[in-house]
Amino acid sequence: MGNPNPGPKEEKPNYEVMSNVSNVERNFSLSRPSIIKDNLTEDDYCTGWLEKQQPKMLRRWQKRFFVLDKKLIKYYKNKDDYMDKKQPKGVLNLKQIWINPTFNQSGFKIDLQLMGSNRVFNLRCANMEEFSKWRKKLTHAINTSLGKLKEIKLDAYKEDIST
Repeated sequence: MGNPNPGPKEEKPNYEVMSNVSNVERNFSLSRPSIIKDNLTEDDYCTGWLEKQQPKMLRRWQKRFFVLDKKLIKYYKNKDDYMDKKQPKGVLNLKQIWINPTFNQSGFKIDLQLMGSNRVFNLRCANMEEFSKWRKKLTHAINTSLGKLKEIKLDAYKEDIST
């Protein structure tokens, strides 16, 4: 006979954009291309401060601490939140979506277009050194991701992710 009071219900993360596509990896895992390997390199990891433009209303720039790790782009309000292992404010899972990046060297800007959606993550680096670092790391992560190889577009989910 089961316990009538199983305990507290575990809450799912409330990531800004990608929480609604968590089952994609399961759908494609059996047909995963052989050129994708889980052998991570130094190009699969990067941390640092970037400014992220708000997607709605005032569209102000907000300084956020970004982490690229194992094909996940995560951002936090500050570095302490990352160090304390708090929930990120948002996550882009490159295994589950196709992102088309645009790099503007003159403004140190990086635009990450979520394919199949109108959503663009507008990012800005503080200087040329940071811009070059993030350009190299993001280009590698995106070009070797399952989302890019499978061209997984968000409109396949028929969900509005306009946040």
